[in-house]
Amino acid sequence: MRWKDFHESIPEDPAEVLANWREIRRRIDHQFNEASTWDQWTGLHALRDSVLNLVKPTIHPDDQPTFQEASDKIYATLIVQESLIGTNICTETLDAVTRREIDAGRMSAKHNLRHIAEMGMLAPHLTRSQLLQAEAEQHGFKFDAPPKGFRRFLKLFQRS
Repeated sequence: MRWKDFHESIPEDPAEVLANWREIRRRIDHQFNEASTWDQWTGLHALRDSVLNLVKPTIHPDDQPTFQEASDKIYATLIVQESLIGTNICTETLDAVTRREIDAGRMSAKHNLRHIAEMGMLAPHLTRSQLLQAEAEQHGFKFDAPPKGFRRFLKLFQRS
């Protein structure tokens, strides 16, 4: 679904959101497959969080733990999905995404994915650029080395 159509399909009336929250949540979760920019993912997380915060008080108290557990699992899956490059989790992206989610108040600083990101950043890992290059090469794209002297040229613009 195109982004404009997707946004127009989400009702503004809270009563309508409550009446159709499962379908709206499914559409939001599905739209994560179409997202390709930081702003799109951030907006989808914010929208999903708003819908769930609206719905949560209407869930029967006996069902609250199950509801929260399911929501948390889907949320973690979406965070991992956002951090994937091909079939690999990009440590740098996971670090940035978990920082963003903590800053937005949607994730605790003690969340397991944040811990994984911190540990991953401390360990040797492939950079985002290396993962993107490996993924491109796996699909038949070849990257040539930069022209001679290019790195020296770039150093002129780097801070000392």
